[in-house]
Amino acid sequence: MRFKRLAMLAAVIFAVGGTTWAYAAFNAAPAPEDILTRAVQTLESAQNGHAVVNIDENTPNKSGTATIEIWGKKTSGTGAGAYEVRAEVRQASDPKLQGGVFVSDGKEFWAFSPSQNTVWTGSVDQLNNANSSGGGAASLLSETPQALVQKLLDYSTVSLAGTETFQGSSTFKLQLTPKPGKGPAAAAGATGFVWIDSSRWLPLQATLNGGSMGQGRVTVQSIELNQGVADNLFRFQVPAGAKVVSVNDLIPKHVTLSEAQKTAGFPLLTPTYVPNGATLVDVLKVGHTIALRYEFSGGGLAITEGNGVQKNPGTGQSESVTVRGTTGTFRSNSNGTQGILAWTQNGVTYTVSGVISKADAIKVADSLK
Repeated sequence: MRFKRLAMLAAVIFAVGGTTWAYAAFNAAPAPEDILTRAVQTLESAQNGHAVVNIDENTPNKSGTATIEIWGKKTSGTGAGAYEVRAEVRQASDPKLQGGVFVSDGKEFWAFSPSQNTVWTGSVDQLNNANSSGGGAASLLSETPQALVQKLLDYSTVSLAGTETFQGSSTFKLQLTPKPGKGPAAAAGATGFVWIDSSRWLPLQATLNGGSMGQGRVTVQSIELNQGVADNLFRFQVPAGAKVVSVNDLIPKHVTLSEAQKTAGFPLLTPTYVPNGATLVDVLKVGHTIALRYEFSGGGLAITEGNGVQKNPGTGQSESVTVRGTTGTFRSNSNGTQGILAWTQNGVTYTVSGVISKADAIKVADSLK
């Protein structure tokens, strides 16, 4: 359930396809919204498809690359159940993602992590509930292409930035700018671009400069439609010895701070110091992990606590630091505006992440009571 903050970016790549609609009078470029609409209609009308995409992201919580191979096939169902999907991680800079598999037959889904030897499973409806409760990249595979495009139009202003040659093809370059008051404060100033082949109406690349949220790029290495896809790709056999976990255990639940303190199963700590006048805006419980989310004018930060927290996610450069009398790690982006501090104490793993410096992250951590 990673790549959370880049879910919408990745959604562009898989949501857009194309049709053979005629150009407007005098062959003028179509309106930006029409380009997206034409694109998504081709994908929705296709009976099956196959693509290989490269993902590159740099966010406060994770930086890395991955290559994912994806197969899709239309079913007789509706909504998210109208598609069978298989996605396999062919290459990932994070070894924990290597070899991951997601399969959905339109009714049930399975997500397998070889590094954890664990399969997460449930119904597509449960997956949708998990997405609506806490968001996540899984929405990429559980919503219809048209719904994903509609989200882009709801939250962004789409404009035609021009035409460019990309990967040897003539493309429309679309710019997406967040609408005022839409999305989190951290998204202010974000800009996205999408390149769509103007003859085949197929996506070739999408990029996002999300300011304090980070940056990302999704590039289509290859894409084919209506070339046939084997039915057995959408069947999944649980590997022998693998742990099976219900998706219900992954659904984030919005709780009060008092409820989180009572149900955490460990002493839940709260900070007496937060930078820039940050205000607690949400408390989430996911399995055995509690997340405290704060927002301020310049962005946001999160404090996570529990035995399901990753101590040092990502593959970026990290340094050892002293925090709360023990040794932790801190990693930041190239300009030092985003960072993540992680440490383990008394069997509980903690992280402080977001738009935060090393000094402030340590100060927040040391203030936890």
